[in-house]
Amino acid sequence: MTVRTRAIERRTSLILAILEAAPAVTLATRSWESSVFISSSCLTSSSFFFPRSSWAFTFAIAAVIWLFFLDSHITAAMAKVKAHELRGKKKEELVKQLEEMKTELSQLRVAKVTAGAASKMAKIKLVRRSIARVLTVMTQTQRENLRKFYLKKKHVPLDLRPKKTRAIRRKLTKHEESRRTLRQIKKDTHFSLRKYAVKE
Repeated sequence: MTVRTRAIERRTSLILAILEAAPAVTLATRSWESSVFISSSCLTSSSFFFPRSSWAFTFAIAAVIWLFFLDSHITAAMAKVKAHELRGKKKEELVKQLEEMKTELSQLRVAKVTAGAASKMAKIKLVRRSIARVLTVMTQTQRENLRKFYLKKKHVPLDLRPKKTRAIRRKLTKHEESRRTLRQIKKDTHFSLRKYAVKE
């Protein structure tokens, strides 16, 4: 056995050990073991590893990487949540979906600590963004309903009022600007502005 053959076998054994270290998951997560790589036995039985050539080894690794990223993209496409689909749901459905996503996120974080597959690491970002979308839709719906409730009310909560600027918010209304004190009214009545006709 040559040094080159030993090096190829060493690299192959390390890669297969990494693949076997991935924890078992359910079919719903579509991670490593539920994808096209059911286990690393498909790699060991593959004809790519029988020829002891560097080209065959490189080709096999490239195929593994390509299929792995393909599986991760399929997972991302399936689990994506869109805001326009959430707006038509009721509050109870949104709360239930939010709890499911939070449970899934906690499971993915546990898998991350226990050296999970790379597809799970990519899915954490996707689930976090989905949770943010659900919370955003819930908040927007709640504020919209409150605005309808306070539409013709005299007093409106501060967070529902238009923000504008500090100067505009403190500006007097037209009614407040037109009001005068009793003293000013008497002054304007008895000492009104006089107009004189001036001869040239």
